[in-house]
Amino acid sequence: MTTNQSINDEYLTLLSRSISGLAIRYLGAQPDLGVLPSAEDEPIAFAHSLSHMFSQLEKVQLWASDRASYWNFLATLDKTTKEQALWDLPPCPLSLVELAQLLQQVNEPVLGDIGRSYVLALLLGVANQLGNLLQSSMYLIALHGRATNQTSKAMPTDSEIWQALKVLVTRFSES
Repeated sequence: MTTNQSINDEYLTLLSRSISGLAIRYLGAQPDLGVLPSAEDEPIAFAHSLSHMFSQLEKVQLWASDRASYWNFLATLDKTTKEQALWDLPPCPLSLVELAQLLQQVNEPVLGDIGRSYVLALLLGVANQLGNLLQSSMYLIALHGRATNQTSKAMPTDSEIWQALKVLVTRFSES
């Protein structure tokens, strides 16, 4: 494996299944979203699938690499400028459904360590999509409270929502 972080296979399998389940349940993805065609029975379809898959994987890998470079640049900035610049980070170029599909496919035995070398970039993409979805959900919940006159407080800013989510995620991750 070409990553500098180890991957717990048991939790990776559970995570992959959970992400796929989320995509199926809430986003209308098909249950067989990560199934590759058989190399023996459908060699042309298999080759096309691999070509498309690696094209998508490269998009995610490039996005993750650019994101890491941008994070390194942000480390040199003062706190206020850094917080403003965080909004310039581009979102993952693939949807949650596409990421779930790729996450299943890279764990196919036929791909071996080549596929697994993309796992961390895919997980970063999933986290990015889920974080954006969670932030949007929190905004909509706050907007709902004001639309139904449950509160008259001012709407929270994006920064306030992200800070509250950061605290929540940190607390939850440590449990």
